[in-house]
Amino acid sequence: MFKKSLIALVSLLSITAFAQTDLVLEGERWLAANKGYVCGAYSDYTNAPSSHSGMNVVWGDLSTDYTLDNVLIKATFENANGVECSYSSLLFADNDASTIELLESRAFSKVDAAADCSEGKAILDSQLEYNDYLYWGHPHHATLMVPAAGAAEVCGAGATHIGIDFMVYKRL
Repeated sequence: MFKKSLIALVSLLSITAFAQTDLVLEGERWLAANKGYVCGAYSDYTNAPSSHSGMNVVWGDLSTDYTLDNVLIKATFENANGVECSYSSLLFADNDASTIELLESRAFSKVDAAADCSEGKAILDSQLEYNDYLYWGHPHHATLMVPAAGAAEVCGAGATHIGIDFMVYKRL
């Protein structure tokens, strides 16, 4: 009985530890750094929409595999209690249609394992669910056009989306 209980506890701890790590993209080939927010390709950089500034979202790198179809994005945000949460998402890019779709994501706190990051994760997940993306410029940019509260405040009346812009900087 003790042996079964111990195995169950170790299994639960393993699952919890696994969920407390960022997602990984096997075969990463291209890296792109976040450059900020834009209202469209070739537009000037602008402020974060209120849905991101309110959570202090900081986008990290975007990486893709050799096919450019599989994408990993990392970010951090603060939960309602001000605890920093790590966020990572795997997405699938349909390059012919210029669309990108969320496949899986994780959010957790590296500083407080008990912190609840689910609300911020849900917001980012809903924004990354299915979107157009723009591939433009030289050096090359990949911009995810996401729906965001506050887009009209920074991109003008009627705007519902804002671009999270990444610029390619390295081939692995």
